[in-house]
Amino acid sequence: MRFRTPVVPGDQLILRSKLLALKRDIWKFACEAVVDGNIVCSAEVTCARKEIKS
Repeated sequence: MRFRTPVVPGDQLILRSKLLALKRDIWKFACEAVVDGNIVCSAEVTCARKEIKS
């Protein structure tokens, strides 16, 4: 995760994500947080699906 500038109370924070890759049950996303059209934080997030057996 990379933080570029601080976000302060009163800012409108817009979160965006874009799917980069999908293999089996694993997803990779490019994510960013935007304030006033400027990217204030960005990250790549990897998620995996796990089945819960009850």
